[in-house]
Amino acid sequence: MEKKFMLICMSINFSMIKHLPVLLLILSCSILFSCGKIQEPEFRSVKNFNVENAGIDSSGVSLDVELFNPNNFGVNLKETVGDFYVDNIYLGRLEQDTTISISANSSFIVRLKGNVLMRELLKNPVAILLQKEVLLRAEGSTKLGKAGFFKTYPFNIQQKQSMDFLR
Repeated sequence: MEKKFMLICMSINFSMIKHLPVLLLILSCSILFSCGKIQEPEFRSVKNFNVENAGIDSSGVSLDVELFNPNNFGVNLKETVGDFYVDNIYLGRLEQDTTISISANSSFIVRLKGNVLMRELLKNPVAILLQKEVLLRAEGSTKLGKAGFFKTYPFNIQQKQSMDFLR
């Protein structure tokens, strides 16, 4: 009797081990899909536009983009890359340099940094310097996800910026 019981237990364990990858896949999928579809972040504003290491050829630029997470669960934001424009003049690429953990239903800031081609702006400096404000625009993509599963979302953000930071 004892041998039959041991054989049954061993066959159950072997059977479970044999199907463990399938069970883990089913469990992972159910956890992932129980969170619901990830909604993309909502744009709020551009803040703290800074020109660093200004040069005639190129300059370092950084700006903070305020966004809102509309999901009822926390997510991670990584690998944000975008093209940067001032008054529709392409100046270069901006990137996010760290992964950000975002709480559910909360606002958050993404800092984008990069080097831009100032010579493009200097082709007509008087027109730009005489303006009271310029249009800042960034378009690109970001990866948003949870539990190691990420989806790429495109973005196109723009906002008028006072020229006071140059004066």
